[in-house]
Amino acid sequence: MNMFVTTGILKSMKIVNGLIDRKHIYFPAIALVMLSISIKTIWLLSIPNQNTLMENDSVRYLRISENFLSVFFGSITDSDSFFITPGYPLFLSFFPSGNFKMMIFCQLLLLGVSQFVLFKLVLKHTSIKIAYFGLMLFLLESSTSLESFNLLTETLFNFVFVLFLYLLDAGMSKNLYLYASGFILGLALIVRPVGQILLIPLFLMVVFRTWRKQIALVLLIAVAISSTWIIRNQVVFSVPQLSGIQSLNLLQFEGAGAFAKENNVSLKEAQTKESKLELDRVGEDASVQTVVEYRVGRGIDLILANPVGFIELHLEGAAKILVGPGSANISKLTAHLGLSGVVIDFIKAVIVLLRLFIISLVCISIYFVLRRRVFIPIQLYSIVSWILILISSGGANAYSRFRVPLIPLEIIIICIGLSNPIQRVCLEKILSRLRGRFGNDYKKRNNW
Repeated sequence: MNMFVTTGILKSMKIVNGLIDRKHIYFPAIALVMLSISIKTIWLLSIPNQNTLMENDSVRYLRISENFLSVFFGSITDSDSFFITPGYPLFLSFFPSGNFKMMIFCQLLLLGVSQFVLFKLVLKHTSIKIAYFGLMLFLLESSTSLESFNLLTETLFNFVFVLFLYLLDAGMSKNLYLYASGFILGLALIVRPVGQILLIPLFLMVVFRTWRKQIALVLLIAVAISSTWIIRNQVVFSVPQLSGIQSLNLLQFEGAGAFAKENNVSLKEAQTKESKLELDRVGEDASVQTVVEYRVGRGIDLILANPVGFIELHLEGAAKILVGPGSANISKLTAHLGLSGVVIDFIKAVIVLLRLFIISLVCISIYFVLRRRVFIPIQLYSIVSWILILISSGGANAYSRFRVPLIPLEIIIICIGLSNPIQRVCLEKILSRLRGRFGNDYKKRNNW
């Protein structure tokens, strides 16, 4: 009897110690995330004009959110419900009309949860030090924080995307998490339709890797969930697409941008020309189906006719996404603080330097992974997704806003890469050489 009691006590102590250890690991992470949220909340409250939180697309999102059911499910067809998916307007519909700061505060909370969830994911595959290094990168990287102050889809999409990454990784050992990850990815596509690019890495993993059954299941569930909205658009608009925004971007930014770049004209001039041509070809009363078919065909024709311009466009766009400081956002969100131009330029320089540091680590990590040719599922998915998002987002409308979904992928790539001893040693050698070189230069300048 005493033996059973003793055994029970030991088991209970082991469980309690495990919980204490977890709290000991997680508490600093939670504290850092809460501190970040608090600082951003104070910043949010200091902004005198709520309109500062608005962007061009915000007006449409808010209008649709105020009439959510009638726009998306009413008896009268609303063309906006084809060009905007329901995910983000549904999120906004839960808040009082006009209370923008409350909406942004909830986005700050979603960002904080995203940071902690990603920390837990990284901690599973690396050491505590590396996981905290990744968390600090997420907290200090500017694009996610800056974009969380805008009434746009990025923060909500990133939250859902990080949740998907966490569940996908956990699902390699538990089927329930696997089913949930497919469901969450399907929802992510309804929040931001350009996320359809995220299905391609899953397909490639099914084709080339050994964990085919698990990934195939995630892919099927995600496609099934997102297909519900595709079927809806087919029934309502006779167009089997997730959103009409893709055809618009294909013509006005990809096609017109390629033409503008190759023929040395401004993007606005090329877009104006294409808008007039579209009106002449399809007319003012054309159906949504006719407009979409024209835009897809015309956009592809422009790209094929201007291949050099298309490549240049995407190279420049990728550079803007990777190292662009988000100048417009910084100027807008700091206007009420009265900071000098020198201070603003210094902030931008720090942001660019941090971005260069992160990109360097990503490239080094990818190099070592390809050299070893040994992957874990979440690592392979992150690398392929990072490359595809960067390529697909780098069009004429590319800027730092489109960097947001890259950040969690970069942190996964870097942190799992750093858990490789060979890469860590190599990186330490590079850093020590840089310290030695800059240290010697400093001594020479100061006559040491």
